[in-house]
Amino acid sequence: MATGVIQNSESQDFYDKSLDIWSLGVIWYEMLTEETLFQSNNEKNVFNKILNSNSSQQDLDLKILNNLNIQKKKKSQLKRCLKISMERIQLKVIIAAYNENPKEIDRLEKYQEKRDLKFEKEVEKIKQEQKRKWKKIKKKKNQEFEKQKDVEQIKREIKKQKEQEYAKQLQMIQEQQRLEFEEQIRIKEIGFNNRLKIKNNQIK
Repeated sequence: MATGVIQNSESQDFYDKSLDIWSLGVIWYEMLTEETLFQSNNEKNVFNKILNSNSSQQDLDLKILNNLNIQKKKKSQLKRCLKISMERIQLKVIIAAYNENPKEIDRLEKYQEKRDLKFEKEVEKIKQEQKRKWKKIKKKKNQEFEKQKDVEQIKREIKKQKEQEYAKQLQMIQEQQRLEFEEQIRIKEIGFNNRLKIKNNQIK
């Protein structure tokens, strides 16, 4: 985002072609160097660096001049792209320079293709990494689910065993009570028979 855009974003009449030239210079620099011209870890600091670029034009020029990845001819054009609005190079001058050297256009196109391919590979790498993470999470969830199922199964088995133990104990108690009841009846029958015999003997 050009300095003029940041400074006059609320105005309706601030925009002109020179702002696009400035943006072109920034993009061009990054294409040639594979580095970000205004580096920072947040948007606010980036804006501050852009706003200060006019007052530190000399530092910006030196950054371009000292970069070994930029050819001498391009350094001159780059610097003129990033000048203040009145001194900024015109688009027709840039186009004319590249029309004189079609190989340069071909080189830039190949460079862009290379960048696009690299970007696609990075995107694919991220997608594959996300898939691996998702599969790992899914596997863990399934393991936890199976573990939970095992726990529930163990609980059911324990409950079943307890019920069987209880039923067995209840059966034993009932059997014991039945035997005791039968013994009581047998004893009473013996007593009754004995009394009956005694009574019959007395009658005789």
